[in-house]
Amino acid sequence: MVEDSGARLSGDFDLLSEEDDYTSRSPQGEARTTFKFTEDGTFAIERESRSGRSSSEEGTYIISKQGELMLYVEKVGGYPRSDARLTRYLIANQETDSLKLQRNSSSVLTLRKR
Repeated sequence: MVEDSGARLSGDFDLLSEEDDYTSRSPQGEARTTFKFTEDGTFAIERESRSGRSSSEEGTYIISKQGELMLYVEKVGGYPRSDARLTRYLIANQETDSLKLQRNSSSVLTLRKR
């Protein structure tokens, strides 16, 4: 069972880089990805490619007492899912203007606040 810490995120964060054991890539030149968090516990992830195509995911989040950011994706492309998809990230580092999220032992996302 997951216990909500009550902590919240607020603001828009751009994905700066995504690293794993095999590669380190920066999304510049590819899709621009923005994570938007609100203090009421909702989020949106917006991806916009250079070709103008975009995609989005929306839902709710909690930060567990163990320091995990848990995203419950409830809508994809504006359409409700039949069941929420859970994505977990360990908050590896949190500064006032940046976040490092570890998806598994080898994948780290770096986000910078706008």
